[in-house]
Amino acid sequence: MLLVQKCVKCGKDATHGHRVHTTQYFAPRWVYLGLLAGLLPLIPCYYIGRKTLRLSYSLCLECDRVEKTKKWIAAGTWLLLVASALVSIELNDAWILIASAVLLVVAVVESFLANAPLLVSGYKKPVFTVKGVGQEFLAPREMLAG
Repeated sequence: MLLVQKCVKCGKDATHGHRVHTTQYFAPRWVYLGLLAGLLPLIPCYYIGRKTLRLSYSLCLECDRVEKTKKWIAAGTWLLLVASALVSIELNDAWILIASAVLLVVAVVESFLANAPLLVSGYKKPVFTVKGVGQEFLAPREMLAG
């Protein structure tokens, strides 16, 4: 699906911004029942049940910079986690180990926040539900390009 050249976060003109091409997947809840039988059955259930949505959307320069900053912060937190774990092992210090555990939680949360701004949150044939779009983008106007 190709969306108009308008920033999906703030609604500004994104003609000179960054165009993002991504593939998003949605797995229905029944897929995760395979997890009850173990991790191995979950994998084929996921690939059989998932639905694919190809998106092409725009971000203005400012919103693109914010998204890239989130990714750099997440990457830096992962590096800090590795460094603190190594220091904890070297010094055999429990407090640094606790700090590493906290950093692990922070790194996971930041990685989720640094993910693509648009995420598929639902599917009811033939319509996908996408979350993460700003209200300004949703102002009445033609949504599909070309």
